[in-house]
Amino acid sequence: MKKYIGIKQVFATPMTREAYNHLRGWTVPADENPVDDGYLVEYIDGGKANHPDYAGYISWSPKDVFERAYKLVDPSDLEMQRAFETAGAVYPKVSAERIAELMANVQYSVHVVPGTTTTLATAFIQVGSVSFTLATEHTACVDPRNFNAELGAKYAIQKAEVSARNKLWELEGYALARRFAGE
Repeated sequence: MKKYIGIKQVFATPMTREAYNHLRGWTVPADENPVDDGYLVEYIDGGKANHPDYAGYISWSPKDVFERAYKLVDPSDLEMQRAFETAGAVYPKVSAERIAELMANVQYSVHVVPGTTTTLATAFIQVGSVSFTLATEHTACVDPRNFNAELGAKYAIQKAEVSARNKLWELEGYALARRFAGE
């Protein structure tokens, strides 16, 4: 087999394997776990509809596989883009799709500061051989008895993701302005 990488936009909602099979009118195969978490995925970029309730092609993906491959597009980014386009913004601009494409490549490094309840999450993206830092955020609690490393990491990453997305808008806008100016 050959190796491929793809970028696409999909609609998705959490759904167990059993619920997906029920939706399709199928029986869960005996060698599969019906309570497996996953996502119902609807492809909006082509493919013939295969269920009467959906306009696009649908499938099911295990949770871990889906969450490694897809990142949530901030609805406000798309709403903002549509509003500007409706108002006549047809000139060069950074698109929500471009930001989503870049966000799909953002990675996170998490570190608990020794002796504290502070969890740091750094968002970075590979630019050639450089790991370029986009944002660093933190979570912490006052009483060490409330400390939970897993939740600290989860919420620090969520905060870093928001900051990284905002930084990418800024950086991509700056790069576009330089191109527009002929630099």
